[in-house]
Amino acid sequence: MIATRNKGMQELVQAIEQVARHKCDYAPQRPEIRQDHKTVLAQLERIIADHTPAPYPPSWVALNCSKGMRKSRKMMRERLGEAGWVRAHEILKRARRCGPGYRRRPL
Repeated sequence: MIATRNKGMQELVQAIEQVARHKCDYAPQRPEIRQDHKTVLAQLERIIADHTPAPYPPSWVALNCSKGMRKSRKMMRERLGEAGWVRAHEILKRARRCGPGYRRRPL
């Protein structure tokens, strides 16, 4: 597809319409999170749950914080206060020691 030359655009629009109208099967390969990281994320979620602003779900914020997203970390640091952030940061450091926690499911 080359959008600037209008090549493949018609096919792309047709594919989008088929998926939107459920006329074709669509099964994305979602990443799988290792069990040791699921445990860390659950611990982090428990700490941030009462401090996560709407419309963000705590699970989404915990995942973003674990991936090092600065905006999410800054938001939670401000909302948790110093003592709460120290607890959350300890959990995040533990997650880094676990190593990469995301892998694609096998085809």
